[in-house]
Amino acid sequence: DLRRHLEKGGAVLADPVRLHMTAKPFQIAPERLASEALAILKAREVDGLPVVEANGRPVGWLDVQDLLQAGLV
Repeated sequence: DLRRHLEKGGAVLADPVRLHMTAKPFQIAPERLASEALAILKAREVDGLPVVEANGRPVGWLDVQDLLQAGLV
């Protein structure tokens, strides 16, 4: 989100993060397939996803670089 605001020419570096964050980001459950994560990344044009258990507990972060290193992209 911050990158998108900067690309639009916004002077956002002095703003609080909350003004530019995604309050409810797209996320993925740990048991989902890597191919599903890749589809979400492509569809939403994002570089990463929080990995969140069903109870809402965050357990990690999946970055597109992780998929590249695994040879999935």
